[in-house]
Amino acid sequence: VSIRGRGNSTWNMAKKPYKIKFKEKEKFLGKGYAKAKKWTLLANAGDKTMMRNAVTSAMGAFTSLKFNPAAKFIDLVLNKTYMGTYQISDQVDVRPHRVDIAEQNYPLGAGDDITGGYLLEVDGFRDGNCFTTSRYQAPVRIHYPEDEEIAAQQNTYIRNYVNNFETRLASANFTDPTEGYRAVVDTVSLGDWYICTEVSANIDGFYSTYFYKEQADPRLYWGPLWDYDIAYNNDQRVRSEHGLSTTAQALMADIAYNG
Repeated sequence: VSIRGRGNSTWNMAKKPYKIKFKEKEKFLGKGYAKAKKWTLLANAGDKTMMRNAVTSAMGAFTSLKFNPAAKFIDLVLNKTYMGTYQISDQVDVRPHRVDIAEQNYPLGAGDDITGGYLLEVDGFRDGNCFTTSRYQAPVRIHYPEDEEIAAQQNTYIRNYVNNFETRLASANFTDPTEGYRAVVDTVSLGDWYICTEVSANIDGFYSTYFYKEQADPRLYWGPLWDYDIAYNNDQRVRSEHGLSTTAQALMADIAYNG
């Protein structure tokens, strides 16, 4: 097994988060969990309880969200040095028991269906293969297909799809079930994601948000929930309104008033 550092702001903390990688795919956590090479070791350094990410995963499972990261606590010893209590969790990627959507062919064939699957993230850090939406200027990262595998036509397809969603949302008839945004959004997963974000008071909720599109399915789905260590009243900063926050406010206003 190999191990390396991971994280953005969390890597600057004294207790470091890590990613481990096996040579072969492993059922690391046993039956009911992913068989994968890559797993995360969350330090939860910003959370003295070390429970917030695990509680959020349970809350996602309590709703109808399909994919919720694993939460298994361990004592980590690295090179005979005790590192502290860590949480084994899933790498957010496309595979059974993680984000279980269609895996596209690589290399892409001439007749392949490129309508899905896609794993996306509104990513305030703007890492990787990231584009800015045309209407709300939200930074969206394409996690899958991966940077080194995505073809130009896949890139174009999913960018246009997300921009079409925003155009529908911003239109005068955005509440129309056919012409409005609901025709391209799974509002149940969106509502579940938003409730979990609000209940947890997650300040990163509009800064880092995962969503995905399945093959031959016209809707965008929200989830999985990720990165909730500074939620539940564990941060006093206030985010400025930009990117998806504006989008989400418009979405939620419609759901609240129109059902």
